[in-house]
Amino acid sequence: MTVFSLWAIALPALLVLGLAAWAVATARHNAGLVDIFWSLFFVLAASVYAAGAGFTGERVVLLLVLVCLWGLRLALHLALRNWFQVRTLAARNGHGVPSAMDEALQRAFDFSVHVHQPHGSAPSF
Repeated sequence: MTVFSLWAIALPALLVLGLAAWAVATARHNAGLVDIFWSLFFVLAASVYAAGAGFTGERVVLLLVLVCLWGLRLALHLALRNWFQVRTLAARNGHGVPSAMDEALQRAFDFSVHVHQPHGSAPSF
């Protein structure tokens, strides 16, 4: 299978993810939400390319796992950063923040504390 044919196979899936990101950002009137999705494009593309090319083996699985972990970690980081911006803007404009938002943020922080090492870096594999 050629590189072009793999690209053609991945394109529809990437377009659907791009349209979903655009729809969410448009509905929420927050273009910053698109940033959360861009790291997921790498996860989707790597998965489609590996499946389309019929790649098998330990190295391919390891590479896919690493790309997935990186992409999901970056998406979580960007989502938390966006959440902080929402809270900051709400405080600046005198609007209250729902308690459910603060509870979800606390759960995300708790998860982040358990994932990171004591000196602040994520564990390496």
